[in-house]
Amino acid sequence: MRAVRTAPPVAVLDIGTNSVKLLVATVHGGRVRTRHFARVTTRLGAGLDGSGRISGAAAAQTARVVKSLAAEARRHGAARILAVGTYALRTARNGARVAREIERAAGLEVRVLTGREEARLAFLSARSRLARPHSVTFMVDIGGGSAQFVAA
Repeated sequence: MRAVRTAPPVAVLDIGTNSVKLLVATVHGGRVRTRHFARVTTRLGAGLDGSGRISGAAAAQTARVVKSLAAEARRHGAARILAVGTYALRTARNGARVAREIERAAGLEVRVLTGREEARLAFLSARSRLARPHSVTFMVDIGGGSAQFVAA
């Protein structure tokens, strides 16, 4: 009998406008199996609409949470951690600086997604959960600061 080799778990940290989400999962044969999920509300985008900037307090809180969740991912066996930022980091005048602060605090690279990338990844995530994907699908991803509409 041949033993089935599974890849080590990987983790994704989604740094959103209102919360940071962690998913630790294994991927085998195109299927994603969740090992651990966590969500922490940080309100990174609080006040963003009025000022166009992320506040220092919100940036510091989010950096602490990302660092903590990265450690949690490692405790759950994650061999790699991918951190992505969405609307708040993408649109704030100081978003790039805040992303660098988060990187330094957490020891991770933060990739800020374009709106198109965010929509594509949300669609692929939702589609992976469908038992039988349809030939035409319409999806709406409503986030803390933005919404993406996908027709595929």
